[in-house]
Amino acid sequence: MTAWRRIPLLLTGWLVATALPAAAQMAVHPGRSAPLETVVEGATWTFSAHVDRTRIEDPSGVWPPADVVSFSYIAANPSPARPVIFAFNGGPGSASVWNHMSAWGPKYVAVPGSPETFSPPPYKVSDNPDFLIDAADIVFVDPVGTGLSRTADRSSITPFLGVRPDAGSMCVLVRNWLADQGRADAPIILAGNSYGTFRVAAMFSHPDCDGFRSRIEGLVLISGLLDMHMRGHSDSPLRGVSHLPTMAAIAWYHGLVDRNAWANDQS
Repeated sequence: MTAWRRIPLLLTGWLVATALPAAAQMAVHPGRSAPLETVVEGATWTFSAHVDRTRIEDPSGVWPPADVVSFSYIAANPSPARPVIFAFNGGPGSASVWNHMSAWGPKYVAVPGSPETFSPPPYKVSDNPDFLIDAADIVFVDPVGTGLSRTADRSSITPFLGVRPDAGSMCVLVRNWLADQGRADAPIILAGNSYGTFRVAAMFSHPDCDGFRSRIEGLVLISGLLDMHMRGHSDSPLRGVSHLPTMAAIAWYHGLVDRNAWANDQS
């Protein structure tokens, strides 16, 4: 099974705002680990873990300078052609922890039980068989105001709280991160979950991504939300169409579908 087919289908968004008040912030010490090893699909991969704090600035002055914290996993001696995935969670207002610790990072929080019967914590942290290091390097990004990402002078994050400034600031983050890491020519994949799908779609069309748009090789949209008319009590026919795949997956899970009628699907 290829790494892309192993991307989990997160049918519901776990949206927790993790922004901390300035007084409660932890100190951020950027750096990288010694070489680490993991086994994915039977192959051993050597990689390093990075914590980066990247300064972003807006030449037009719409939003103030900010320091964006990200967590990345980079294979040893990456070639210029090796892709880089930039992963964003949703909310807006949620840090990258959900994608990081429940989907694509090297470790995941193993919650025992079924979706109907979650066991109480503490939970075990286990090796993640779906770690994407065999396919690409991956960067988990905390947008400004989430996780440990803040404005440079700790002023209000209000200028970032809009679709366009949010997308533009993340375009600058991608550009600066690639430059800082010497990966300016790397193929790029933007991955978003829930509101993150809205974010990466807006990034793709934003002028601040012009400098590298030709190198964006894919958008990964999980638990997608691209049209606000599909929420709430909208009369849009697209709302029902958009719900059908999730309803079908739920029916499959609960045994309400005749699985024998699907010749090539695994139960």
